[in-house]
Amino acid sequence: MRVITIDPGWNGACALFINDKLEYTKRCPTDRSIHKMSQIIHEMIDKDKRTQIFIEKVWSRPYERGAFSFGTNFGAWLGIIASHNIVELQITPRVWQKVVGIRIPKDYKKRKDYFKRRAQRWAGKKHKVTLANADAICLGMYVIERDKT
Repeated sequence: MRVITIDPGWNGACALFINDKLEYTKRCPTDRSIHKMSQIIHEMIDKDKRTQIFIEKVWSRPYERGAFSFGTNFGAWLGIIASHNIVELQITPRVWQKVVGIRIPKDYKKRKDYFKRRAQRWAGKKHKVTLANADAICLGMYVIERDKT
């Protein structure tokens, strides 16, 4: 079974899991190219086998700086997923963080560093975990834990 997890932020990443093991991650294109985003998903999907896609459900507050571009990126991912005839499952950060984390810091930077460490511990030395791909890996950890129960 293939599972693709997506942290849809401009500084996010996609992670591919096969049989509950992390295969690799791909960072979101920094030039915001929808064509490159589509290529990432296209190469991760297995045409002959079932693929599930989980995307972090994100939103921003009205009048928040960058809200429009953030929403545009999330919508682009949803369109790309739909173009492959796959129904995505949207998971809020609060849901996956409760499963993956234990004592989650409230401070944003400390929380990001915390989940980076959790992801690195889980992924092992074979994979390089960064702030860009840590949330996508943690979302995959959530999916694997959820499927076990």
